[in-house]
Amino acid sequence: MLTQQFLKLALAVILIVCLVTFSGCTPLETGQPFLDVTGTVHFVELEGGFFGIVADDGTQYEPMNLPEEYHQNGLRVHLLARTRDDYASIFMWGTIIEIVGIEVLD
Repeated sequence: MLTQQFLKLALAVILIVCLVTFSGCTPLETGQPFLDVTGTVHFVELEGGFFGIVADDGTQYEPMNLPEEYHQNGLRVHLLARTRDDYASIFMWGTIIEIVGIEVLD
């Protein structure tokens, strides 16, 4: 009897924790197609500074999740990303993107 009550309580607690944890998460799937970008990481001295990526075609991208090891001015990279129209930025410098994959080019 006590075991069944404990299992029901444990299940309820796990369910509540899962609901609270995942209710605020934004899924990566935004409905946007992947961007295939080759470009250069730049430190932009605007509002305290940030690292952006300028594609070879001149398009400016403001990554929301550029890993710290890529915070190198002049670093050549290739990345897959999705645009994030559901986010805004104080910088207003380029298209906000969420990086899905990134690699350093030689």
